[in-house]
Parts: sequence; structure tokens; C-alpha cells
Amino acid sequence: MDTKNVDVSRRFALGLFSAVAAACGRTPRPLQILDHVLAKRSSGALPKRAPASPLWDETSEYSTPLAQQNVTAPMLQQPGVTRVKARALHDGTWIAFRLEWADTAKNELYGPSTFSDAAAVQVPRESGTPPSPMMGHPGGPVRILYWKAAWQVADQLAALHPNKPPTDYPFLASAPEHRELMEKQYAPASNAGNPNFHKSGDPPLFLGEAEMFGSLTGVPNVELDGRGEYAERTWRVVLAAPLANLGSAVRPGRESSVAFAVWEGGGQNIGSRKMRSEQWARLILE
Repeated sequence: MDTKNVDVSRRFALGLFSAVAAACGRTPRPLQILDHVLAKRSSGALPKRAPASPLWDETSEYSTPLAQQNVTAPMLQQPGVTRVKARALHDGTWIAFRLEWADTAKNELYGPSTFSDAAAVQVPRESGTPPSPMMGHPGGPVRILYWKAAWQVADQLAALHPNKPPTDYPFLASAPEHRELMEKQYAPASNAGNPNFHKSGDPPLFLGEAEMFGSLTGVPNVELDGRGEYAERTWRVVLAAPLANLGSAVRPGRESSVAFAVWEGGGQNIGSRKMRSEQWARLILE
């Protein structure tokens, strides 16, 4: 092998890569791995629905192991997603987290013994000593940003059965004066205020508050944004919210805490059966 020609080829390739990067208006930077989550301040629009945006390449990354939820029933018996990578950006008003994890299958449609892939970001609601990382404790509330892959599917029934005939709810065809009463009969989950049916508009996210296991309650009338993308057996999900919606603990220039959870739908993860952080990670907003 002619080592001289190989060396010339390598230098040419590096020069070409640098030239392309310069032409795109940015210089490539090595990925910085930190022992905490650093939310870089962005001067431009946050990539709230763009998990693959090049803006995420300008941030640092925090990687943490996840453990099986084995504190309260029903517990997770089989290990699933064991690690998640997190990046964060903020603009002084909003904060956006991007979570990334390996998943052998994309689960966004419900089926027998198959649930939806999902992920969550948890922060303390109040500043000061952080509450329990296990969804808080009485008197120590947390706010939880929750994303579910199934919420990105506009019509689950149509996706599962593309050849089905139109099957609208009966109340949709009723007269306006009768519709409200019929909707309570034919859509009880919606009528009961189930947070799965009362998300914040179009984004596939939900904001909840908890003070212990089993106490999760939806925070109504809040603005959220985000999106998940699955490619090459990997989920990348953006969960974004105004800082004011997360409470008083998460603010620019202040150190707070953050924890994560992931549900593997194909592994029958649902509810408390999940992979989760065993402890808080430091969260710093630039």
C-alpha cells in the first residue's frame, strides 16, 4: 500500500469536510459530554419540533443509565431501555429537551399486549431542596412533561384498520342541543377529563403534576410543544414548554434538577412499568 497516497487522501477528505462545514455557515465542534444537563441559551428559534435540527449539535450531552421501576406495584419485571441521552436548549422563555434512546421497534399503534413508546422529563416545581425523584413526595411537588408516540397518530383506528368503513361516533351526527348529552354517553373518558384525551392541542405532550406515585394530575390550559422521530432503531424526542409552566425552580442562571423516564411499548411498559432515573441530575440553564 502506498502510505503517501493514503495520507494525501485523508488530508483531502478533511479539507473537503471543513470546506463544506464553512459553506454551511458553521464550524463542526466535538460533542461535549457532561455530568449534568446544561441548557444552552439560544438566540434563535428553538427546534421544538425538530429532533434532527443541527442546533442540537451545538449543545452538550448528558448520558445516564435508567433502572427498572421496582419501588411500587405494578413493577417492571423485564429490563428494557437502559440508557437515555439528553440535550437542552432555552431562549429565556421556553426550554426544550431532546431525549435519545435505542429501541428495537417503533411502537406507536396499540395492539394486544403492545403499548405505546413514551418518554418523560421531570423537574421540581419549587426551588430549594429537591423532592424525591420518585415523582415527588407529599409537600414536594414535581412537574412532568410527558410525550407518547401514539399521540402522533391522528387516527389510531384508521392506522390499525386502513380498509375500515367510516365509523363516526353517533353524537357527531346529532343536533347541537343533544350533542353534549350524547357525548357524555359515548365518550366517557373524554367526559371524565382523562388526560389522555385532554392534551394541550396538537402537540403530542401532556403536562402533569405529582407529589408521589399515583398522584399524577393534569395541569390544564398550558402551552406545550414537541415531536418524536424514529430512525435506525433510535428515538429522538423533543419535549418543550414555557419555563413558567414548569414552576419556579427552572430559571436562567439558576441550578435545578431533572430526571427522566422511558416506556418501551413492545416490552409492555405502561403506567408505572417503566425505566426511570434513580436519582436527580443537575440542570443548569445558561
